[in-house]
Amino acid sequence: MHGGELALQLDQIVQRNATRDAERVDEPVADPTVILKITTAGYIGEDALSGVGLQILEQRSDDVTVALSVDPNLTVLQERAQQYAGPIPVTQVGARHAGLFGAIDSFDELSANDKIGNALARHGFATAEMIPDGNVFLIDVELWDVNEDLLRDLYVNRVAQKVDEFGGEFLSRYRGAGLFLARVRVLGAGLKELLAMPEVAWVDLPAVPDFAPDPAANLAVTELPPISPPSADAVCIGIIDSGITAAHPMLEGVVAGTFGVPQRLGSDDEKRHGTSVAALASYGSIAEQIAQNILAPRFRIASAKVVDASGRFDEERTVADIVEEAIRRLNAEYGCRVINISLADREHIVGGRPSNWAMMLDNLVRELGIVLTVSAGNILDISQRIEDQGVGIYPEYLLEDEHRLYEPASSMNSLVVGSLERVH
Repeated sequence: MHGGELALQLDQIVQRNATRDAERVDEPVADPTVILKITTAGYIGEDALSGVGLQILEQRSDDVTVALSVDPNLTVLQERAQQYAGPIPVTQVGARHAGLFGAIDSFDELSANDKIGNALARHGFATAEMIPDGNVFLIDVELWDVNEDLLRDLYVNRVAQKVDEFGGEFLSRYRGAGLFLARVRVLGAGLKELLAMPEVAWVDLPAVPDFAPDPAANLAVTELPPISPPSADAVCIGIIDSGITAAHPMLEGVVAGTFGVPQRLGSDDEKRHGTSVAALASYGSIAEQIAQNILAPRFRIASAKVVDASGRFDEERTVADIVEEAIRRLNAEYGCRVINISLADREHIVGGRPSNWAMMLDNLVRELGIVLTVSAGNILDISQRIEDQGVGIYPEYLLEDEHRLYEPASSMNSLVVGSLERVH
């Protein structure tokens, strides 16, 4: 009975896929792909799936695997499912191919709700039915990164056409190692249609940088100790942040170069965050140096400004695209092998699937042989809570759900930094 059910499920998937393909009369190339959601009751190895013509695209959970077939008829898989459902040969103890199909509970396609990202869900859109048709959404659409340029272009064109159909804007596309993204602005009705497309893997809201208030932002030092700048061959640290005030007297002889991504942002620190980060990276403890009446920064700094005056990323590009360009330029143009990103994404909390931002960082660390330090995020309300409840809440408050790490802190290859502020 179980084998018969699996065979029927596969046949239904093939028929639905054939119906969709028959409606795509204007496409320049045929699309042979079928994307399956496989729910399992046990472990299935990659070799077992490749033996029936399937390539693993993603392991969504312990019991859900997403796989790709480039055979629209699922020929081998269907044949073996039929054999599993058929009579047991006299020479065998159990059903044929039981090692594979006995571990599979069901075959299906991903539903629209399966593709809703964490940030969309946290904002009250956990199901497609909860998305208002008339609301405008700025979203990142992740497509399955199939190993074929023609199919990638086909997928992007389908997304662009769907967005245009609902009066939206296709803003940009990005492809990194294992990542294929589109940034679009579209009505909720169009978002629902995107979620229903088989080539769409995930849809979520963009990253929003998390900035802590800077209590020292308005302080002025009227008389500085003498500055001993670093040598021209000193290590250059890359800072990806809100820019830098390169003319700041404490950064004299420290700044190797500055740029914005995108270029129209310029490089000046309108948010007044990146300058202090750069000073910490170059000086270490400034208070100790002032006490010793000499300023001796050890490292040079190169700055990539990636947010505007309001502390937001550019809306037309994904954060993976923006930050990758910043990292590559810092590394290639200024020789930075240590790069700091003190920007966490308050929309995406670490847990479950790593963010696209984190995956991009992991790829670049491997490719470029660099060290990346990233922020764990900020807790902004703790001073008032300690005042109201006392210091006895430490350290348990750090384990509360709202104090979990922010992306891209799920990056496996980055150094994730958290700290408790020293208050005098």
